[in-house]
Amino acid sequence: MLGYLLSRPHKWHVRLDHIGRTLVVGRKKLQRIFRELIAAGYVAREARRFVDGQRRRKGSRAMDPRGGLRT
Repeated sequence: MLGYLLSRPHKWHVRLDHIGRTLVVGRKKLQRIFRELIAAGYVAREARRFVDGQRRRKGSRAMDPRGGLRT
């Protein structure tokens, strides 16, 4: 999973439904994998906001094991 995330372009947005369909992984398994990646420090979850301050969906960013967040 981490290899797939790191292979995506830098500006790519992580969407669990897309990853699940692409890699043929069920929702519960995918959520468990992402919890493990977050706990290990390979993925950072961030809340995004609209200009008016309303919360939007949470996004995730893959982290390069050699040097932190990918931007």
